[in-house]
Amino acid sequence: MGKNGAARYTTALIHDGVKNDGPGEKVEYAQFKIGESFKTATGTWRCTDVGTRTIAAIHIAYADGSPVCADPSWFNGPPYAVVEEVFDAYDFGGCYTMDDPEPF
Repeated sequence: MGKNGAARYTTALIHDGVKNDGPGEKVEYAQFKIGESFKTATGTWRCTDVGTRTIAAIHIAYADGSPVCADPSWFNGPPYAVVEEVFDAYDFGGCYTMDDPEPF
């Protein structure tokens, strides 16, 4: 639960120490680079910032490969026209390297 009793939102796969066979190799925190893409259960994301313990990313494509936005200029930034989401240590277990080229 988050602040005020709200459920914590995560885009990552649930990770409980059991090996999780995802679409590629799991991404470790040190591997995140600004401008590089990674995948989660919800689709393709592009890293926009690497902090001390978190990263920020924009959602660029859904799991089926369709773009989040029809206008690719929305992915140019900063600032971005799409929302930047924050990923922390709880989310990294569901982040995977790209095994296919970026769809854009």
